[in-house]
Amino acid sequence: MESESKGSGLLLVKGQLEGAGLDWGVAAGAAVYIYAGNRLPTDVDLLVRPEELSKVGRLLGVVPKLERTGWGEEEKIALGEMEIAGRLVIRVGGESYPYGMDGPMVERLRRGTLEGVEVPVLAPEDVIAMKAVLQRGPEQGKHDIEDIEALAAAVEIDAAYLRWRLRRMGAEVRARAILEKWGW
Repeated sequence: MESESKGSGLLLVKGQLEGAGLDWGVAAGAAVYIYAGNRLPTDVDLLVRPEELSKVGRLLGVVPKLERTGWGEEEKIALGEMEIAGRLVIRVGGESYPYGMDGPMVERLRRGTLEGVEVPVLAPEDVIAMKAVLQRGPEQGKHDIEDIEALAAAVEIDAAYLRWRLRRMGAEVRARAILEKWGW
């Protein structure tokens, strides 16, 4: 798959996931790009329900792996410039914040276009929740704060749902400054 163009790889994965009736959505920087077009994403991150990641792996012939990173850990399938994540745990300042696709996230999926492929995309509030916990900037080679600003400028944010998502993650204190800055 790595030798294929990103769009054809995305189209192949979309076909496999939708053919199996699995819930999924574009997440992270690629989702911000769909909504705000602020910068080209360096990769494509997809999110599936944590309990379905093994099934996704069987469909694609790839075994999911648990990866520990500088920001936490994620159970994922790596496909070159595309990653499919199930369970993520963000670890910041000795605290852990779980993040994964659940029913409310699926209900709020929207449609967008990425690399010429129509895809489901996480709601901006779900993307902001993850980035508001991570809060990485250029010093880490990341764009979390910049992406939150781009989403705030590009789409209307459902503040009540965003606060609910952060409560569900146990991240109200961690994200307080961002919520206050934007009046959410």
